[in-house]
Amino acid sequence: METDRAVVGVASAVYAPERHQQILNRARERGRIEVKELAEELAVTPETVRRDLTALERLGVLRRVHGGAIPVERLPVEPAVNERESVSTAQKQRIAKAALAELPEGGSIILDAGTTTVLLAEQLPTDRELTVVTHSVPVAALVASRPTITLHVLGGRSAAAPSPPSATGPRRPSATCSSTSRSWAPTASPRTAA
Repeated sequence: METDRAVVGVASAVYAPERHQQILNRARERGRIEVKELAEELAVTPETVRRDLTALERLGVLRRVHGGAIPVERLPVEPAVNERESVSTAQKQRIAKAALAELPEGGSIILDAGTTTVLLAEQLPTDRELTVVTHSVPVAALVASRPTITLHVLGGRSAAAPSPPSATGPRRPSATCSSTSRSWAPTASPRTAA
């Protein structure tokens, strides 16, 4: 019992940033870490370990998974779009062709983002009225000028890197898409328009 107190006493003397560094070092050495193991090794509660993992995930150095965490260096990196466009092209063409066979004579379809859905958008028929709903800028750009397609682009937050704050206030959107005018074009910001 005395040794347990001594271990707990030593662990409680460790500051959170020091414990975070220990956790990160273990994760990088082992490739993955588990909450239960870390709690025992560091003589802290599993709740403390979970809070530490959350803090490290917010710093972008770990990714939480069920029961533990993985260092971000071990996570697969998704290839850039231009690299994915040339991968498995034949299979993507077959998928697009199969999807085209399922299109309604008239109606609505939702197209997700991705290189396969861009191939599908390129092949959408021009002989029928369709409503296309998408959040994908490449898909929207492909179908926006087609007279038989009504386009709805879902709003959302851009994945682009944030720009520095402006002294004149928040940024305005730099492009618009209107399903009634079927236009997709850059627009001048009200602040920069003369």
